[in-house]
Amino acid sequence: MKNPDKNKRDSESILIALDQISQTMEVMTNVVEKLRDHFMQHPASGTEPPPETSNYVLEKKINQTIH
Repeated sequence: MKNPDKNKRDSESILIALDQISQTMEVMTNVVEKLRDHFMQHPASGTEPPPETSNYVLEKKINQTIH
């Protein structure tokens, strides 16, 4: 027989794990955005593309990530 209590605990564990993953992704996204902003303000000498062609500017204009 199936154990409904075990299934409920398993479902709750999965939902908690998914929530934690989602929160981790949000934090990582914020870190990447801050690093990107920092790099745009302090570029390595001679390595920055013109602002109008960078993925960062294009991403901000259309509000989605370009790969």
